Amino acid sequence: MFQVMGYRTLLAEYMRHVEDVVGTNLVEIAALTNSVSARDLGELRTIAAQMRRDSHEDDSEKSLNEVVHQLLLDGDLRLEQLAALRGFDPSPTAEDVPSHVFSRTLLNLVKFQETEQ
Repeated sequence: MFQVMGYRTLLAEYMRHVEDVVGTNLVEIAALTNSVSARDLGELRTIAAQMRRDSHEDDSEKSLNEVVHQLLLDGDLRLEQLAALRGFDPSPTAEDVPSHVFSRTLLNLVKFQETEQ
């Protein structure tokens, strides 16, 4: 049976999907293009802020070492790729970064380095 959800929940789920696929929820791009009203933009920003808070709460238990370990286990990252990232040292404040953002950043760095070679 289908679950009925409110428009905010539906919109948040869609924004989460877009962010996973594209890397951004596109809210600020909408602001730059004036494609939505100021009121709607405020609503979208509120939803995006709640998503960030929820994401941070979900990831607060995961250390950056655990994220790297999981990437290695999943086969998304190989040891030689990780070893090739010389000079990559997350700052002590990087623990404030949600694990999915850190994971995406690390994988993008690996891809970038491989295209440079």
